[in-house]
Amino acid sequence: MVFLIRLITLTGVLLFTATPSLAEGKMPAFSIKENIVMLYYKDLSAAVPFYENTLGLKKTFNQDWSKIYQLTPTSFVGLIQESEGSFHKAQPDNAVMLSIVTEEVDAWYARFKADKRTTFIKHIYNNEHAPIRAFLVRDPGGYTVEVFQWLEGDD
Repeated sequence: MVFLIRLITLTGVLLFTATPSLAEGKMPAFSIKENIVMLYYKDLSAAVPFYENTLGLKKTFNQDWSKIYQLTPTSFVGLIQESEGSFHKAQPDNAVMLSIVTEEVDAWYARFKADKRTTFIKHIYNNEHAPIRAFLVRDPGGYTVEVFQWLEGDD
């Protein structure tokens, strides 16, 4: 069994195959239950409406300094208020992009277009370097959020 790992970057999509498989016993068989990407904000309260209302994500953890939203059953995005005790500081230019994969990219695009607060980085397009249809927006903290779907027939 071979596992395909798809890494998304700001400049496109990097695809590579991880070949030894778990069945061959060459990769550690440690389980991964969930993943959470943590994003840091100078003003957490400005980002909350974007994730709750515009994206419509379910909040699964709620503290004054931290909010966690569910993307899929095992995938989450965490919003962290920058403070003296935080591991990282909010940056004026973030090199992190949250990519949301869907089969309904046009419906998501219409949702973002209807919200006049949305800042588009790139309107809907077919990527000439990767088999995706996508658009990009900027969240209130400056993070890029990409919504895309894999195009049929491409591996």
